[in-house]
Amino acid sequence: VVDSVGPGVETLTVGDHVAAETLFYCGKCANCRRHLFNLCQFSGALGLAAHGGLSALVTAPAELFLTAPERVPLDELALAEPLAVAVRAVRHLDPGEGDRTLVMGAGPVGLLVMQVLRTKGTLVDVVEPQPSRVQLAAQLGAGQVFTPLSFSETTTADYDGAVDCTGVPEAQLTALNALRSQGRLVLVGVSTVLTPINTMDILQTERQVVGSLSHVIDTDFAAALDLLTRQEIRVRPLISTCLSLRQAAALFQNGTNPLPLDVVKILVDPNILDDEEGVPGPGEATLRC
Repeated sequence: VVDSVGPGVETLTVGDHVAAETLFYCGKCANCRRHLFNLCQFSGALGLAAHGGLSALVTAPAELFLTAPERVPLDELALAEPLAVAVRAVRHLDPGEGDRTLVMGAGPVGLLVMQVLRTKGTLVDVVEPQPSRVQLAAQLGAGQVFTPLSFSETTTADYDGAVDCTGVPEAQLTALNALRSQGRLVLVGVSTVLTPINTMDILQTERQVVGSLSHVIDTDFAAALDLLTRQEIRVRPLISTCLSLRQAAALFQNGTNPLPLDVVKILVDPNILDDEEGVPGPGEATLRC
């Protein structure tokens, strides 16, 4: 919610409900000139290059915020950003109505990708090892939900497209091998290790592997807000719990302890205000989170 605005801000008013695009971009580099703001050569992000939303107030350029109708609950609006990630991934996949698609991983992004694919009229199967997430994927409309083992025993290479939301090399290879000839795999999950891919297999089948990074504010993010406003995507079942700032700080301090397996998405409610509130500068807006 907009708490205050700086001089020159005309797109926002105090009290507006907004979703925050997290990426800063220069607007001048080669990628920005091609409208690829997510690939800006000088990009930064709220929470990384600047203070983020784990506070009672956050101040950032007003151009990073998109307004939303008040009928969209704020806790659901908080998932606009991961939904925008899903929207861009599906944009890259470019499925046709009736296509058979596969989603690897039923975490927050995977479950959102699955739902966005369903709005395109595709048939969506999901691969996920955790039983609670298998159940949630089924509740949200997945066609078939497999464990990695059951998928390896039953699948044939006939999917039109796939999206990997895990970053796990084995899952990426499984998705690639499940594609028909000229099928497309979109990579969304971040991997910290190399994935060994047989490029001859790609050549002989003309399969495609495409990366999808983050989102662009006036296309992907705007489309995500539209989906939320029209209630075409169910995000509330993804919200496992909501923590206070103090609880979140304690969770970070105990970061070596694994979260319960049934946790999908954790929100933080900054209900304890800082002693010193931020004052927005020219072209900025301060939000009460």
